[in-house]
Amino acid sequence: MKRWSEQTIEERLDSSISVWEKALARVDHDGTALNHDTYDKDPVRFSTATDYQTFVQVLHSIKDRTT
Repeated sequence: MKRWSEQTIEERLDSSISVWEKALARVDHDGTALNHDTYDKDPVRFSTATDYQTFVQVLHSIKDRTT
């Protein structure tokens, strides 16, 4: 594995995307974090999953624009 400073922008984005997708998977381990029931019963989990998902989408968008 290369050091961060030796990686290309694409490699850095791939690494970041992987980290945040794993974080989202930990929060949304059963695929229910973003549904209405979770919004009502566990707003912190819903909010966290929403933030992580949005961040992953932003990273993908940046990657698409730079590669």
